[in-house]
Amino acid sequence: MKSIAFIFFSLMLMACSRNEKTNEVQLAMAIDTMADKAGIESHRSKDENNKGEITFSTIGQLDIMDKDLGIMNVVQAEEEALKMGERWRLPNEAELNVIYEQVAQIKNLSCNYYVGMEEGAEVAEDGSKLKVYLRKSVVSGELISLQTNEEIYSIYGARLVRDHH
Repeated sequence: MKSIAFIFFSLMLMACSRNEKTNEVQLAMAIDTMADKAGIESHRSKDENNKGEITFSTIGQLDIMDKDLGIMNVVQAEEEALKMGERWRLPNEAELNVIYEQVAQIKNLSCNYYVGMEEGAEVAEDGSKLKVYLRKSVVSGELISLQTNEEIYSIYGARLVRDHH
């Protein structure tokens, strides 16, 4: 009986110690398969403003980056989105809802809360549209507008989106 338990334990250890690269490839293949079933397409593109390649998934007419921009406050996230160029931006409320609804298929979500931004219809004194900053939980679906400086300058995950063309 002890030898059977030892063999079983040894096999489990060998299975857990497989090459990480193999695991990453298998995980990527599994995610791509799930994405195809959910109507999500995976893409790669060269980014002219940054170094390297950007990978993103498309849901309907929305491109969603496959990696978080980072952990930062919403003002920093907005600035980083502008640096990315190629129409990348923070998601609006409807797009945050898409991310929440497709959380199982979207790659590499590493935070509970993600930030977004809506431009209001009201115009500020300087002629610019007023902005409403949002925070959405991809776990519970809770959505709030960030109103205080404490909320705006707290850190959240940032995942950029753009309209698919």
